[in-house]
Amino acid sequence: MLAATASSINVNVRLEAEKPSPDGPDDPFDLVGPRSVVVERIRHVKTLGFDDLVLVAARHDAPHLKELRALV
Repeated sequence: MLAATASSINVNVRLEAEKPSPDGPDDPFDLVGPRSVVVERIRHVKTLGFDDLVLVAARHDAPHLKELRALV
């Protein structure tokens, strides 16, 4: 019997983008777009079986980090 293993993904995140990045099958995966798009993409990652999501943020101020934390 195979043991379950954890999978993780490392993605760039940018919530302030008005227009979401492309999300076709051949496009790179990221979390760029309005909050609603980012939340839906996080849900999609979970359905693919990823256990962890490492967010790479360009900004590190407290309000932005709080907003990122609220996503997960």
